[in-house]
Amino acid sequence: MRKRGFTLVELLVVMAIIAILAAMIMPVLMEAKDAAKMKRCVGNLRQLGAAVALYIDDHNGFGLPIDATTTEHSYDNAWVLHVKAMKSYVGQAVQDPRPSGVTGYQQPNVIWVCPGDVCRGKAWNDRPCWWHWGSSYLYPGPTAYISPSPSSPKDYMTKDPLAVPRRPMSWRVPRRDILLADYWFDFHSGYRVDKNVDQPQLFWMQLNPRPKNDVRCINVLFLDLHAAAVTPYQRDDLIRYVQGEDSPDYRPLVAPLYP
Repeated sequence: MRKRGFTLVELLVVMAIIAILAAMIMPVLMEAKDAAKMKRCVGNLRQLGAAVALYIDDHNGFGLPIDATTTEHSYDNAWVLHVKAMKSYVGQAVQDPRPSGVTGYQQPNVIWVCPGDVCRGKAWNDRPCWWHWGSSYLYPGPTAYISPSPSSPKDYMTKDPLAVPRRPMSWRVPRRDILLADYWFDFHSGYRVDKNVDQPQLFWMQLNPRPKNDVRCINVLFLDLHAAAVTPYQRDDLIRYVQGEDSPDYRPLVAPLYP
């Protein structure tokens, strides 16, 4: 008996079924990949948090400075974790921001680089945060764990050497005061934001138009060293807490009616 082959219609039906199954499975695989990156990122934050805590303990309770040791180690962004100050605590080689001979396409295997902080393209602003500023993570800078510049007290990006470290553990609510966090909003969200190195956008709500996918995609490590995933809007609130009412220097503008 002559063997019967597949008809064109049958082949098309099988291909259509495979395409439908692939379309159904792909989002699940992508979600699992993103979840793995989130977990690795949390692991990075916990290790860095332990290193920062050791640094603080060894420096009489004071947090990280704007510069590590000298002006040659100055960072362009005072809100980025300054790894050079913790060189002896992290146990890995530390490099300067925008290193020569490093394009940013290949991610280094170090704990201060988030697995979601990858190069998005060939443009300058597509380069990852770790390449621009030396780290993927936010550390509350001037007006929080670093004092404001005496000459420009509202300059959140100051590199004034007179802006000195404060004592982070004196903040009032350790369970909600940020120690470290993902610096940029698109590390784990799928949303793409140009990394404007001239005027970094810390505040999600300033983006115009506002993104629609307000999901818990930002990892945060708090002063009590517990970690959580928050939305960009929630991180804005946490930043305001650490800059404002949770600070030991905070004084309300209006006196309470019943002191």
